[in-house]
Amino acid sequence: MAAISNYLENELLDHVLKNAAYTSPSAVYLALYTSNPTDADSGTEVDVDRQAITFGSVASGGTISNTADLTFTSMPAATVTHVGIHDHATAGNLLFHGALSSSKAVDAGDTFKISTGDLLRKEIKEKSSLGIKIKTIIDKGSLVSDNIIDNLIEKVVSNKIYENHIIFDGYPRNLNQAKCLDALTKKYNQKISCVLNLKVDFNIIVKRILGRQICSKCSLIFNEFFYPATNKNHKCDSKFLQKRSDDNENTIKNRLKAHSNETTPILNYYENQKLLTNINGMDKIDEIYKEIRLIIRSLKT
Repeated sequence: MAAISNYLENELLDHVLKNAAYTSPSAVYLALYTSNPTDADSGTEVDVDRQAITFGSVASGGTISNTADLTFTSMPAATVTHVGIHDHATAGNLLFHGALSSSKAVDAGDTFKISTGDLLRKEIKEKSSLGIKIKTIIDKGSLVSDNIIDNLIEKVVSNKIYENHIIFDGYPRNLNQAKCLDALTKKYNQKISCVLNLKVDFNIIVKRILGRQICSKCSLIFNEFFYPATNKNHKCDSKFLQKRSDDNENTIKNRLKAHSNETTPILNYYENQKLLTNINGMDKIDEIYKEIRLIIRSLKT
């Protein structure tokens, strides 16, 4: 978590420095927010049941991890930006809070977005043996092997929570992955409803990736060329603006070359199945969003 609440900070100070009694909660619960809770718990909480959260091994290096995925059902339409840990399922006190790596827009009806990039970065962040291997591959500008990706994807597709409510972002990236996804959806009684292809000029893609900056403090995303951080749109210090290690020109061009060679056959594959829809990725973001939203809303599972 990014920050400790005023309540817990006071409790710990009194406990450590004044020997005051502090009783740990019997359970803790994760809440979703559409704005920063702040240390004073003044944010706007999403109107959905908090979920009990458990942790595995003891904290190390200032971090601790939960032991299982959390699922929020009956979600209202909302854009989730932050999470908070509370000491009660309702009301109670905020203990910790933090921002998501990127905000998540959720429609009523529970559609889940699965990004292979997020799955890979999760492994890297956890510094698992697989994560170390993935980082080495990505830093060279190469694509991670099909076997690694497909194993990560199967973990998601096999989970009934996401049955026929999945949006894949950046997958499949080659014909073998597309065929593997077909096999996985059949194996777990799911289906592919549509495939969206955003068409953007090569030079624009390079600039979009090369100029990307992510604030490590508030998680907002900017672009040096198209949407630079300013005093008006970014309140954090500029020192928090970071670039991904693989966002450099040589790596980007290698990725795009590999992308073109690998993904062109996929477009033909899905076009033959009458699943492909091309979208002009050069339009304004609002227009692209509206077009994609209409397509997704028209789908039947």
